[in-house]
Amino acid sequence: MYTQYNDTKNEFYLVEEPDASATYSYTDYLTWKFEERVELIRGRIMKMTAPNRIHQDVSMNLSLLLKNLYLWRYHSITSCK
Repeated sequence: MYTQYNDTKNEFYLVEEPDASATYSYTDYLTWKFEERVELIRGRIMKMTAPNRIHQDVSMNLSLLLKNLYLWRYHSITSCK
């Protein structure tokens, strides 16, 4: 069972299966058992797409920059002692 919110009546009610056009809560999201990856954005069910190559490259470069910054700060702090 899933909880849906009716904006016009300002009330919640239970349904058997999630409706993609309805509004849901985070509690409902935790109970879902979808085969594909979905996410809840502003109460709406959204299908998650796989990140493209550019997104993965940017994420990796950002991770490396943060790691190098952490290592640089760690070594500069420990070398001052």
